[in-house]
Amino acid sequence: MILKNLIRTKWFWILAIVAVGGIGIVAAKMKNPPVPEFSTATVKKTTLTQSVEEAGTVVADLELTLSFEISGKVIEIGKKVGDAVQKGAIIARLNAQKEYARLSQAVASLQSAKAALELKMVGATKEKINESQAAVTQAEAGLAQAEADLEKTKITNQTSTASAQKAVETAYNNLQLVNNSDVSQLTADAHDDLKNIVKSAASTLSEALTESDNILGVDNIHGNDSFENALAQKNLSSLNTARQSYEIAKKEKNTLAALVQTFGAQTAPGDIDQAATLGKQAVAAMQTHLFDVQTVLANTSPVNNLTQTNLEAMQSNINTVFSAVNTAQTNITNGTQAVATAQNTLTAKQIAYDDAVQNLEQAKKQAQTNILTAESLVNIKKAALEQTKAAHESLIAPPRDIDLASLKAEVARQNAVVADAQADVNKTMIVAPAEGQIRDIDMKIGEIVTANTGVVRLISSSLMIEVDISESDITKVSVNNPATFSLDAFGDERVFSGTVFFIEPAEKEVSGVIYYTTKISIDTAADADIRPGMTANLAILTDKKEDVFVIPQRAILEKDGKKYVRALTDQKTGAYTEIEVTTGLRGDEGQIEIMSGLSEGQEVITFIKE
Repeated sequence: MILKNLIRTKWFWILAIVAVGGIGIVAAKMKNPPVPEFSTATVKKTTLTQSVEEAGTVVADLELTLSFEISGKVIEIGKKVGDAVQKGAIIARLNAQKEYARLSQAVASLQSAKAALELKMVGATKEKINESQAAVTQAEAGLAQAEADLEKTKITNQTSTASAQKAVETAYNNLQLVNNSDVSQLTADAHDDLKNIVKSAASTLSEALTESDNILGVDNIHGNDSFENALAQKNLSSLNTARQSYEIAKKEKNTLAALVQTFGAQTAPGDIDQAATLGKQAVAAMQTHLFDVQTVLANTSPVNNLTQTNLEAMQSNINTVFSAVNTAQTNITNGTQAVATAQNTLTAKQIAYDDAVQNLEQAKKQAQTNILTAESLVNIKKAALEQTKAAHESLIAPPRDIDLASLKAEVARQNAVVADAQADVNKTMIVAPAEGQIRDIDMKIGEIVTANTGVVRLISSSLMIEVDISESDITKVSVNNPATFSLDAFGDERVFSGTVFFIEPAEKEVSGVIYYTTKISIDTAADADIRPGMTANLAILTDKKEDVFVIPQRAILEKDGKKYVRALTDQKTGAYTEIEVTTGLRGDEGQIEIMSGLSEGQEVITFIKE
């Protein structure tokens, strides 16, 4: 009864409708899952740029410390600190009375040479032609002698090498024939022979040291006065090396000589063996020294008082004593081997064999050096002959302007003298080598200054930016890349431009990170008071592509070594399809180029909330 009354009420039916509707909504939701949260981006066709951003510093393009090239008294200082100077401006002068007097004399000599040239109207004289022909003949003779010396060197080297090879063979054979026979008398005879060999070697070393000293002037300090300044001009360090090895060779020679002087008719075998060992050391030191002297002569040119003939004579003398020292080395080795043979011990035989092998290698090395030296001399002689022939042909050619060559050469020489005198005058002045500003002056009028002492500091007005770029970005940067930058001094609103013009190839490490110093030129900005030391906030444009498809890099996913994107297919449900893509340039602001797989206007998912 109660249920019937309830059904008849209005509220019953309202509650029933609400319940049925709720059940329907729940059922609908269970059939349609919720749409996930996601974000998308549209594939756009645009211009994509790639840049590297770093902070750098404005620096002067050039900072110089200037000095006088000669010493003297300051008589004029034409600029003061802070002054701007143009290239070529005279900043200061020294007293130059002597230099100006020499310049006046040189100018007068030049005028005289020019007058003689104007008066000369005839060709070469017979005497000049004969002198030229004689020079050709002399050059031919020099070449022939050099070629003969080369052949002689080859023969000498063959002999030395063959002797050393024979010593190796003998040492090897003796090593194989060791026996237990009584060799006391043989040992005594061998020691006696070795004693004489060491004495001869000591004499040879003394002669070799004297020959090298005649060139180097170490002990005979005046022996090379006439040509000392010409030695090793091509490589001065070789001269120092030779002088150092001279002292070593002399010490070894003197040690050997002191022991040899104690030799008598009954010299103890042990003393002779010790002398032989010292002899080997002294010979080795002398070989090294003579090789250094050969290097000095190879780096010496016939200039000043040193003639080509004298140079060749010195080379020949050194080669001769070198061969004698090599022979002494071989003799000591053979003598030592003879003692070892007499002693008939395996150890002695082995040592003698090792020494013989070492001597053979040294002989081969020296032979190669001798050949190269002799061949070099032949080449020099050939070049000299060709030059002399060319000069002779030029001299006897039909009369032309070249007939006046000697006088023209004199005029040129006098011009050079004038230029040299003018250069001496210029040495009394400090001239600005470039446009810039005087930063510092460290001298006063009347003060005596020393040559090559910095007295003026000049900075150029040309500025650039130096910036350190990390190894992760440097591969993107190239010379000629354009750049823009702002300066803290002017604020971010003021933007300047420049160009990368240099990238330091060597790295530098800062706090464990590798950087490469890069330099950027500053485009002309006449209204900007840019100064060294200002901080520059740089953006270097490293790449740029126009009309390319671009999406955010975060939309790119990778799977199985391939790149793909999620292309949206239904905005309402968030449905998508995976599309494989090919990427290109990674640009600024997280953008990346799509080379294939997408078209303009497509929507790709950049984020889905899981």
